[in-house]
Amino acid sequence: MSKIKFMDAQVKKLRKNKWIKNITNRGITYTDEFKVKIVKECEDYNKFAREVLKNVE
Repeated sequence: MSKIKFMDAQVKKLRKNKWIKNITNRGITYTDEFKVKIVKECEDYNKFAREVLKNVE
């Protein structure tokens, strides 16, 4: 688990993201649809998850 803690303002902003199922100051839970999207793009385009995450809307 990451030691990074999100500030309240960050949580509020990220809560609006359609791919985030739940967020707290300590972590993010992504939707199942998002997880499938990441895996598919990694497989189809031979990318690492980090690269895909940088370009997610």
